Amino acid sequence: MHFLKQYWFGIFIGLLIFWFLVFFMIVAFAPHHDSQNRGFSRCTGELADKIQDCEQNRFFCTLGAVLSGAGCDVNVIADGLGMWLRGEQPRPWSNYYFTPDLSAPEEDEYLDGQEKYYQAHPDMRETMRRLKAMKGDI
Repeated sequence: MHFLKQYWFGIFIGLLIFWFLVFFMIVAFAPHHDSQNRGFSRCTGELADKIQDCEQNRFFCTLGAVLSGAGCDVNVIADGLGMWLRGEQPRPWSNYYFTPDLSAPEEDEYLDGQEKYYQAHPDMRETMRRLKAMKGDI
């Protein structure tokens, strides 16, 4: 008991750091790109949109976006645990550790003019190579 009284703060901080590292590893190794918007891919998209919308006071706006993104990630993990406890999925991590679907979007999902652009510029690598060459000439 004397050990706990003397080192309670270090144990508490150590446990916080341990849980942060577990959370970080879960999010880091999960897929973040999925055409069905499953798992952490929804949070990644929301985070990118919020950071892109930051115009004034960028430091605090970006910090707020990152913190809300971490909250979204925690909700994804909690949802997976809840679905596992209710028997809706076989493992707690099934909703965020999966094989992502990276198939191309259907033709009706293209934005206005996007399909015409890709038809007019079929070889993006060649276009980028020419632009880099032009940059060197200028």
